[in-house]
Amino acid sequence: MTNPEHDETAQARLTMAQLLDACGHAVNARTVRYWIREGLLDAPSGGRGVHARYGPSHTERILEIRRLQELGLSLANIGLLLRAPQPAPSAPDVADAPFWRQPPRQREQPVPLAAGVRLLLDRSLYPTLDDDAVEALRRAAGPLLTLLSSLPQASTSARPSPLLAPAADRGGAGDER
Repeated sequence: MTNPEHDETAQARLTMAQLLDACGHAVNARTVRYWIREGLLDAPSGGRGVHARYGPSHTERILEIRRLQELGLSLANIGLLLRAPQPAPSAPDVADAPFWRQPPRQREQPVPLAAGVRLLLDRSLYPTLDDDAVEALRRAAGPLLTLLSSLPQASTSARPSPLLAPAADRGGAGDER
C-alpha cells in the first residue's frame, strides 16, 4: 500500500480555483489548461472540468514556469528545458567539486617532465609535490617522452598543441596573466 503522504494522486485534492489560489494567481485557468495541452503541465487526476484535481507538483510546476518566463524564456524553450533528462538524484554536483571553485590558473599544478613537456595536475588532489615525487613522475613518464620525441614536430608556421608547447609559450607557474 502506498503512503498517502507521498502519493501525488492522494494529495491531488485542489480544484482549479484552489490551485490558482495556491499559486498566488500567477496564472489564470485558461493558461493552466493551455499548459496542460502543450505538455508543460501534467493532466489533473479525476478527469476534466469540475472533477479535475490538482496536486503539489502542479503548483510547483506553475511557479517554475512563471519564474522561467520572468527570466525571459519562451514557452517553447521552457518546454525543452522541462522535458530535458534530469541527472540522477545520486549524481554528484560537479559544480561544487573543488576543481571548479578555483580560477583556471590556480587549479593546475605544472610538473616539468622534459623540455617543452609539462604534466598538469589538479591542485586539489596534489597541492604540493616534493623533488622525489617529481623525479618519480619523470621516470614513469619515460616511455611517453620517448614516444613524443619520435613524433614529428609542428612546423614553425603551425601552432603547437598547448600540452606540448614549451613552458615559456604557455606561461610558467609564476606567470601573472
